[in-house]
Amino acid sequence: MLDEDHVAAEMMTALPADARERELVQENARLLAAEQRLAEQFQVLSEFSTCIISILDVEELLAQTVRLIRQTFGYYHIHIGLIEGGLVTFSPRAGLLRDEGSCAGCASHPLRVGVDGICGRVAGSGQPILVQDVTRDERLVLLSPGQTGSELALPLQIKGRVIGVLDVESERPNAFCATDVAMLQSFANQTAVALENARLYKQAQQLAALEERQRLARELHDSVSQALYGIALGARTARAQLDRDITQVAEPLDYVLSLAEAGLTDMRALIFELRPESLQSEGLVAALTKLTDSLRARHHLAVRTEFEGEPDIPLQAKEALYRVAQEALRNITKHAQSCLVTVQLNVAPRVRLEIADNGAGFDPNRDYPGHLGLRSMRERVEKLGGQLVIDSAPGNGTRIALSL
Repeated sequence: MLDEDHVAAEMMTALPADARERELVQENARLLAAEQRLAEQFQVLSEFSTCIISILDVEELLAQTVRLIRQTFGYYHIHIGLIEGGLVTFSPRAGLLRDEGSCAGCASHPLRVGVDGICGRVAGSGQPILVQDVTRDERLVLLSPGQTGSELALPLQIKGRVIGVLDVESERPNAFCATDVAMLQSFANQTAVALENARLYKQAQQLAALEERQRLARELHDSVSQALYGIALGARTARAQLDRDITQVAEPLDYVLSLAEAGLTDMRALIFELRPESLQSEGLVAALTKLTDSLRARHHLAVRTEFEGEPDIPLQAKEALYRVAQEALRNITKHAQSCLVTVQLNVAPRVRLEIADNGAGFDPNRDYPGHLGLRSMRERVEKLGGQLVIDSAPGNGTRIALSL
Protein backbone atom coordinates (compact mmCIF):
# COMPACT_ATOMS: atom_id res chain seq x y z
CA MET A 1 0.00 0.00 0.00
CA LEU A 2 1.39 3.42 -0.98
CA ASP A 3 1.91 6.06 1.67
CA GLU A 4 -1.07 8.48 1.60
CA ASP A 5 1.09 11.59 1.95
CA HIS A 6 3.31 10.39 -0.94
CA VAL A 7 0.24 9.82 -3.14
CA ALA A 8 -1.16 13.27 -2.28
CA ALA A 9 2.18 14.88 -3.13
CA GLU A 10 2.28 13.12 -6.51
CA MET A 11 -1.31 14.22 -7.24
CA MET A 12 -0.45 17.84 -6.42
CA THR A 13 2.60 17.61 -8.70
CA ALA A 14 0.40 16.28 -11.52
CA LEU A 15 -1.97 19.27 -11.24
CA PRO A 16 -1.36 22.30 -13.42
CA ALA A 17 0.38 25.19 -11.67
CA ASP A 18 -2.73 27.38 -11.62
CA ALA A 19 -4.80 24.53 -10.16
CA ARG A 20 -2.24 23.99 -7.39
CA GLU A 21 -2.28 27.72 -6.66
CA ARG A 22 -6.08 27.68 -6.40
CA GLU A 23 -5.86 24.72 -4.02
CA LEU A 24 -3.34 26.55 -1.85
CA VAL A 25 -5.40 29.74 -1.86
CA GLN A 26 -8.51 27.80 -0.83
CA GLU A 27 -6.63 25.95 1.91
CA ASN A 28 -5.11 29.17 3.23
CA ALA A 29 -8.54 30.82 3.19
CA ARG A 30 -9.99 27.86 5.11
CA LEU A 31 -7.23 28.01 7.71
CA LEU A 32 -7.60 31.77 8.06
CA ALA A 33 -11.36 31.46 8.52
CA ALA A 34 -10.83 28.76 11.16
CA GLU A 35 -8.33 30.96 13.02
CA GLN A 36 -10.67 33.93 12.91
CA ARG A 37 -13.55 31.81 14.18
CA LEU A 38 -11.40 30.49 17.01
CA ALA A 39 -10.30 34.02 17.94
CA GLU A 40 -13.92 35.18 17.95
CA GLN A 41 -14.88 32.24 20.17
CA PHE A 42 -12.12 33.05 22.66
CA GLN A 43 -13.23 36.69 22.74
CA VAL A 44 -16.84 35.65 23.36
CA LEU A 45 -15.69 33.22 26.07
CA SER A 46 -13.87 36.06 27.83
CA GLU A 47 -16.92 38.33 27.58
CA PHE A 48 -19.14 35.43 28.62
CA SER A 49 -17.17 34.90 31.85
CA THR A 50 -17.42 38.57 32.76
CA CYS A 51 -21.13 38.71 31.94
CA ILE A 52 -22.52 35.65 33.69
CA ILE A 53 -20.42 35.72 36.87
CA SER A 54 -22.38 38.81 37.98
CA ILE A 55 -25.82 37.23 37.36
CA LEU A 56 -27.20 35.91 40.64
CA ASP A 57 -30.63 34.71 39.49
CA VAL A 58 -30.35 31.10 38.26
CA GLU A 59 -33.09 31.33 35.61
CA GLU A 60 -31.64 34.53 34.17
CA LEU A 61 -28.15 33.02 34.27
CA LEU A 62 -29.20 29.94 32.31
CA ALA A 63 -31.15 31.97 29.76
CA GLN A 64 -28.21 34.32 29.15
CA THR A 65 -25.80 31.39 28.84
CA VAL A 66 -27.74 29.62 26.09
CA ARG A 67 -28.20 32.90 24.20
CA LEU A 68 -24.46 33.61 24.22
CA ILE A 69 -23.56 30.07 23.15
CA ARG A 70 -26.11 30.30 20.35
CA GLN A 71 -24.63 33.59 19.14
CA THR A 72 -21.11 32.12 19.22
CA PHE A 73 -21.63 28.70 17.62
CA GLY A 74 -24.98 28.93 15.82
CA TYR A 75 -26.23 25.47 16.82
CA TYR A 76 -29.97 25.26 16.43
CA HIS A 77 -30.70 23.60 19.81
CA ILE A 78 -28.99 24.43 23.09
CA HIS A 79 -30.34 23.46 26.48
CA ILE A 80 -29.07 23.29 30.06
CA GLY A 81 -30.42 20.79 32.55
CA LEU A 82 -29.83 20.90 36.30
CA ILE A 83 -29.72 17.85 38.56
CA GLU A 84 -32.51 17.78 41.12
CA GLY A 85 -33.43 14.70 43.13
CA GLY A 86 -31.80 12.18 40.81
CA LEU A 87 -33.25 13.79 37.66
CA VAL A 88 -31.86 16.12 35.03
CA THR A 89 -34.55 18.79 34.75
CA PHE A 90 -34.64 21.21 31.81
CA SER A 91 -36.14 24.63 32.43
CA PRO A 92 -37.99 26.31 29.52
CA ARG A 93 -35.92 29.48 29.91
CA ALA A 94 -32.68 27.50 29.78
CA GLY A 95 -33.12 26.34 26.18
CA LEU A 96 -33.26 27.72 22.65
CA LEU A 97 -34.54 26.18 19.45
CA ARG A 98 -34.58 27.52 15.91
CA ASP A 99 -35.33 31.25 15.47
CA GLU A 100 -34.54 31.92 19.15
CA GLY A 101 -37.71 30.11 20.25
CA SER A 102 -37.68 28.79 23.81
CA CYS A 103 -37.76 25.07 24.57
CA ALA A 104 -41.13 25.16 26.32
CA GLY A 105 -41.85 21.51 25.61
CA CYS A 106 -38.60 20.27 27.10
CA ALA A 107 -39.46 21.20 30.67
CA SER A 108 -41.80 18.19 30.98
CA HIS A 109 -39.11 15.62 30.08
CA PRO A 110 -36.72 15.15 33.01
CA LEU A 111 -34.11 12.43 32.53
CA ARG A 112 -32.93 9.95 35.14
CA VAL A 113 -29.32 10.47 36.15
CA GLY A 114 -27.11 7.69 34.77
CA VAL A 115 -29.99 6.07 32.88
CA ASP A 116 -31.86 8.14 30.29
CA GLY A 117 -30.20 9.40 27.12
CA ILE A 118 -26.71 10.78 26.79
CA CYS A 119 -27.64 13.71 29.07
CA GLY A 120 -28.60 11.33 31.86
CA ARG A 121 -25.43 9.32 31.33
CA VAL A 122 -23.24 12.44 31.35
CA ALA A 123 -24.93 13.57 34.58
CA GLY A 124 -24.09 10.19 36.10
CA SER A 125 -20.51 9.80 34.87
CA GLY A 126 -19.29 13.39 34.67
CA GLN A 127 -17.77 12.60 31.25
CA PRO A 128 -18.78 14.32 27.98
CA ILE A 129 -20.47 12.28 25.24
CA LEU A 130 -20.33 13.19 21.53
CA VAL A 131 -22.58 11.50 18.98
CA GLN A 132 -21.75 12.60 15.45
CA ASP A 133 -24.69 10.72 13.88
CA VAL A 134 -27.75 10.31 16.07
CA THR A 135 -29.28 7.68 13.75
CA ARG A 136 -26.53 5.29 14.78
CA ASP A 137 -26.87 5.62 18.57
CA GLU A 138 -29.71 3.98 20.51
CA ARG A 139 -28.86 5.75 23.79
CA LEU A 140 -30.31 9.08 22.71
CA VAL A 141 -33.40 10.69 24.16
CA LEU A 142 -33.56 13.76 21.94
CA LEU A 143 -35.08 16.94 23.30
CA SER A 144 -35.97 17.97 19.73
CA PRO A 145 -36.55 14.66 17.89
CA GLY A 146 -36.69 14.52 14.11
CA GLN A 147 -34.36 17.46 13.47
CA THR A 148 -31.09 16.57 15.16
CA GLY A 149 -28.15 15.21 13.17
CA SER A 150 -25.46 15.21 15.88
CA GLU A 151 -25.44 15.87 19.62
CA LEU A 152 -22.91 16.82 22.25
CA ALA A 153 -23.59 16.62 26.00
CA LEU A 154 -21.13 18.16 28.46
CA PRO A 155 -21.09 18.02 32.28
CA LEU A 156 -21.41 21.10 34.47
CA GLN A 157 -19.07 20.31 37.34
CA ILE A 158 -17.94 22.17 40.43
CA LYS A 159 -15.32 20.67 42.78
CA GLY A 160 -15.78 17.24 41.17
CA ARG A 161 -19.56 17.30 41.66
CA VAL A 162 -21.83 17.23 38.60
CA ILE A 163 -24.61 19.80 38.98
CA GLY A 164 -26.02 19.79 35.47
CA VAL A 165 -25.59 19.11 31.76
CA LEU A 166 -25.08 21.36 28.73
CA ASP A 167 -26.81 19.77 25.72
CA VAL A 168 -26.00 21.04 22.21
CA GLU A 169 -27.58 19.63 19.06
CA SER A 170 -26.91 20.32 15.38
CA GLU A 171 -29.06 19.57 12.38
CA ARG A 172 -25.99 18.23 10.55
CA PRO A 173 -24.21 14.95 11.22
CA ASN A 174 -20.49 15.32 12.09
CA ALA A 175 -21.04 18.97 13.06
CA PHE A 176 -18.69 19.04 16.05
CA CYS A 177 -14.93 19.37 15.61
CA ALA A 178 -12.41 18.92 18.42
CA THR A 179 -12.02 22.69 18.79
CA ASP A 180 -15.78 23.14 19.22
CA VAL A 181 -15.89 20.42 21.89
CA ALA A 182 -13.04 22.02 23.85
CA MET A 183 -14.54 25.50 23.59
CA LEU A 184 -18.03 24.34 24.61
CA GLN A 185 -16.53 22.55 27.62
CA SER A 186 -14.95 25.87 28.62
CA PHE A 187 -18.39 27.47 28.42
CA ALA A 188 -19.79 24.62 30.54
CA ASN A 189 -17.05 25.08 33.16
CA GLN A 190 -17.69 28.82 33.39
CA THR A 191 -21.42 28.20 33.68
CA ALA A 192 -20.87 25.75 36.55
CA VAL A 193 -18.80 28.35 38.45
CA ALA A 194 -21.49 31.00 37.90
CA LEU A 195 -24.22 28.62 39.07
CA GLU A 196 -22.28 27.84 42.24
CA ASN A 197 -21.77 31.55 42.81
CA ALA A 198 -25.53 32.13 42.45
CA ARG A 199 -26.25 29.24 44.84
CA LEU A 200 -23.88 30.60 47.48
CA TYR A 201 -25.39 34.07 47.10
CA LYS A 202 -28.89 32.69 47.65
CA GLN A 203 -27.62 30.74 50.67
CA ALA A 204 -26.06 33.90 52.08
CA GLN A 205 -29.33 35.78 51.54
CA GLN A 206 -31.26 33.10 53.40
CA LEU A 207 -28.75 33.20 56.27
CA ALA A 208 -28.96 37.00 56.37
CA ALA A 209 -32.76 36.80 56.45
CA LEU A 210 -32.61 34.30 59.33
CA GLU A 211 -30.19 36.51 61.26
CA GLU A 212 -32.44 39.53 60.65
CA ARG A 213 -35.50 37.66 61.96
CA GLN A 214 -33.54 36.62 65.04
CA ARG A 215 -32.42 40.20 65.58
CA LEU A 216 -35.99 41.48 65.28
CA ALA A 217 -37.11 38.85 67.77
CA ARG A 218 -34.46 40.07 70.22
CA GLU A 219 -35.49 43.68 69.59
CA LEU A 220 -39.13 42.82 70.34
CA HIS A 221 -38.11 41.08 73.54
CA ASP A 222 -35.72 43.80 74.69
CA SER A 223 -37.97 46.75 73.89
CA VAL A 224 -41.66 46.06 73.45
CA SER A 225 -41.91 43.13 75.86
CA GLN A 226 -40.10 45.05 78.58
CA ALA A 227 -42.24 48.13 77.91
CA LEU A 228 -45.42 46.06 78.28
CA TYR A 229 -44.08 44.55 81.52
CA GLY A 230 -43.34 48.05 82.85
CA ILE A 231 -46.78 49.30 81.80
CA ALA A 232 -48.44 46.45 83.68
CA LEU A 233 -46.31 47.14 86.77
CA GLY A 234 -47.06 50.89 86.65
CA ALA A 235 -50.78 50.26 86.18
CA ARG A 236 -50.87 47.97 89.23
CA THR A 237 -49.04 50.61 91.27
CA ALA A 238 -51.52 53.28 90.16
CA ARG A 239 -54.45 50.99 90.98
CA ALA A 240 -53.08 50.39 94.49
CA GLN A 241 -52.60 54.15 95.05
CA LEU A 242 -56.27 54.76 94.24
CA ASP A 243 -57.22 52.94 97.45
CA ARG A 244 -54.44 54.49 99.57
CA ASP A 245 -53.78 58.04 98.42
CA ILE A 246 -55.32 59.31 95.19
CA THR A 247 -52.92 62.25 95.11
CA GLN A 248 -50.05 59.82 94.44
CA VAL A 249 -51.65 58.29 91.28
CA ALA A 250 -50.18 60.83 88.82
CA GLU A 251 -46.58 59.59 89.09
CA PRO A 252 -47.21 55.89 88.17
CA LEU A 253 -49.63 57.01 85.43
CA ASP A 254 -46.96 59.28 83.93
CA TYR A 255 -44.58 56.33 84.04
CA VAL A 256 -47.15 54.17 82.21
CA LEU A 257 -47.66 56.86 79.55
CA SER A 258 -43.92 57.25 78.94
CA LEU A 259 -43.49 53.49 78.53
CA ALA A 260 -46.50 53.29 76.21
CA GLU A 261 -45.10 56.06 74.00
CA ALA A 262 -41.66 54.42 73.90
CA GLY A 263 -43.20 51.03 73.08
CA LEU A 264 -45.32 52.57 70.32
CA THR A 265 -42.26 54.25 68.80
CA ASP A 266 -40.33 50.98 68.91
CA MET A 267 -43.19 49.08 67.29
CA ARG A 268 -43.40 51.58 64.46
CA ALA A 269 -39.66 51.30 63.83
CA LEU A 270 -39.72 47.49 63.93
CA ILE A 271 -42.75 47.29 61.64
CA PHE A 272 -40.95 49.56 59.22
CA GLU A 273 -37.95 47.22 59.26
CA LEU A 274 -40.25 44.30 58.46
CA ARG A 275 -41.90 46.27 55.66
CA PRO A 276 -39.24 48.51 54.05
CA GLU A 277 -41.48 48.83 50.96
CA SER A 278 -43.27 51.60 52.86
CA LEU A 279 -40.27 53.69 51.84
CA GLN A 280 -42.10 54.08 48.56
CA SER A 281 -45.24 55.48 50.14
CA GLU A 282 -43.83 57.34 53.16
CA GLY A 283 -40.36 58.28 51.91
CA LEU A 284 -36.83 58.19 53.29
CA VAL A 285 -37.23 61.20 55.59
CA ALA A 286 -40.18 59.58 57.36
CA ALA A 287 -38.19 56.35 57.73
CA LEU A 288 -35.17 58.13 59.20
CA THR A 289 -37.46 60.08 61.53
CA LYS A 290 -38.94 56.85 62.90
CA LEU A 291 -35.48 55.40 63.29
CA THR A 292 -34.15 58.38 65.28
CA ASP A 293 -37.33 58.62 67.37
CA SER A 294 -36.83 55.00 68.38
CA LEU A 295 -33.20 55.74 69.27
CA ARG A 296 -34.27 58.55 71.59
CA ALA A 297 -37.04 56.57 73.25
CA ARG A 298 -35.17 53.31 73.79
CA HIS A 299 -31.65 54.43 74.55
CA HIS A 300 -32.27 57.91 75.97
CA LEU A 301 -29.73 59.48 73.63
CA ALA A 302 -29.76 63.08 72.48
CA VAL A 303 -30.34 62.90 68.71
CA ARG A 304 -30.11 65.93 66.45
CA THR A 305 -31.59 65.62 62.96
CA GLU A 306 -31.37 67.84 59.91
CA PHE A 307 -33.25 66.64 56.83
CA GLU A 308 -33.26 68.95 53.79
CA GLY A 309 -36.09 67.13 52.06
CA GLU A 310 -37.03 63.94 50.25
CA PRO A 311 -34.28 62.93 47.78
CA ASP A 312 -35.30 62.26 44.18
CA ILE A 313 -33.59 58.87 43.85
CA PRO A 314 -34.80 55.31 43.06
CA LEU A 315 -36.42 53.19 45.76
CA GLN A 316 -33.42 50.83 45.77
CA ALA A 317 -31.12 53.74 46.64
CA LYS A 318 -33.45 54.94 49.41
CA GLU A 319 -33.48 51.49 50.96
CA ALA A 320 -29.66 51.35 50.85
CA LEU A 321 -29.45 54.72 52.62
CA TYR A 322 -31.94 53.57 55.24
CA ARG A 323 -30.08 50.29 55.85
CA VAL A 324 -26.74 52.10 56.23
CA ALA A 325 -28.30 54.52 58.73
CA GLN A 326 -29.88 51.60 60.57
CA GLU A 327 -26.57 49.74 60.82
CA ALA A 328 -24.66 52.87 61.87
CA LEU A 329 -27.14 53.73 64.64
CA ARG A 330 -27.17 50.13 65.81
CA ASN A 331 -23.37 50.21 66.14
CA ILE A 332 -23.60 53.46 68.11
CA THR A 333 -25.94 51.91 70.68
CA LYS A 334 -23.78 48.79 70.99
CA HIS A 335 -20.24 50.16 70.98
CA ALA A 336 -19.93 53.94 70.95
CA GLN A 337 -20.91 54.83 74.56
CA SER A 338 -21.95 58.23 73.26
CA CYS A 339 -24.50 60.73 74.57
CA LEU A 340 -25.04 62.75 71.37
CA VAL A 341 -25.84 61.59 67.84
CA THR A 342 -26.39 63.74 64.75
CA VAL A 343 -28.10 62.56 61.57
CA GLN A 344 -28.01 64.82 58.53
CA LEU A 345 -29.51 64.30 55.05
CA ASN A 346 -28.70 66.66 52.18
CA VAL A 347 -30.17 66.38 48.68
CA ALA A 348 -28.15 68.92 46.65
CA PRO A 349 -25.87 68.98 44.80
CA ARG A 350 -25.53 65.28 45.70
CA VAL A 351 -27.53 63.09 48.01
CA ARG A 352 -25.49 62.87 51.19
CA LEU A 353 -26.23 61.12 54.48
CA GLU A 354 -24.00 61.78 57.48
CA ILE A 355 -24.21 60.12 60.91
CA ALA A 356 -21.88 61.18 63.71
CA ASP A 357 -21.49 60.50 67.43
CA ASN A 358 -19.28 61.78 70.26
CA GLY A 359 -18.48 58.30 71.58
CA ALA A 360 -15.45 56.09 72.04
CA GLY A 361 -14.51 55.84 68.37
CA PHE A 362 -12.42 53.04 66.83
CA ASP A 363 -9.75 52.31 64.23
CA PRO A 364 -11.59 51.86 60.88
CA ASN A 365 -8.49 50.32 59.25
CA ARG A 366 -8.46 47.32 61.57
CA ASP A 367 -10.23 44.03 60.91
CA TYR A 368 -12.99 43.08 63.33
CA PRO A 369 -13.71 39.35 62.87
CA GLY A 370 -17.37 38.51 63.23
CA HIS A 371 -18.47 42.14 62.77
CA LEU A 372 -19.90 42.46 59.25
CA GLY A 373 -21.70 45.78 59.66
CA LEU A 374 -19.02 48.01 58.10
CA ARG A 375 -18.54 45.57 55.23
CA SER A 376 -22.28 45.40 54.50
CA MET A 377 -22.48 49.19 54.48
CA ARG A 378 -19.62 49.43 51.99
CA GLU A 379 -21.12 46.75 49.77
CA ARG A 380 -24.50 48.50 49.67
CA VAL A 381 -22.95 51.83 48.73
CA GLU A 382 -20.53 50.40 46.15
CA LYS A 383 -23.37 48.51 44.48
CA LEU A 384 -25.03 51.88 43.80
CA GLY A 385 -21.80 53.50 42.62
CA GLY A 386 -21.64 55.78 45.66
CA GLN A 387 -18.93 56.66 48.15
CA LEU A 388 -18.67 55.81 51.85
CA VAL A 389 -16.24 57.62 54.16
CA ILE A 390 -15.67 56.43 57.73
CA ASP A 391 -13.77 58.91 59.89
CA SER A 392 -13.00 57.68 63.39
CA ALA A 393 -10.22 57.24 65.94
CA PRO A 394 -10.16 55.87 69.49
CA GLY A 395 -11.55 58.51 71.84
CA ASN A 396 -12.64 60.89 69.06
CA GLY A 397 -16.08 59.63 68.09
CA THR A 398 -17.14 58.46 64.63
CA ARG A 399 -18.46 60.12 61.48
CA ILE A 400 -19.95 58.08 58.62
CA ALA A 401 -20.69 59.94 55.38
CA LEU A 402 -22.42 58.37 52.40
CA SER A 403 -22.88 60.20 49.08
CA LEU A 404 -24.65 59.20 45.86
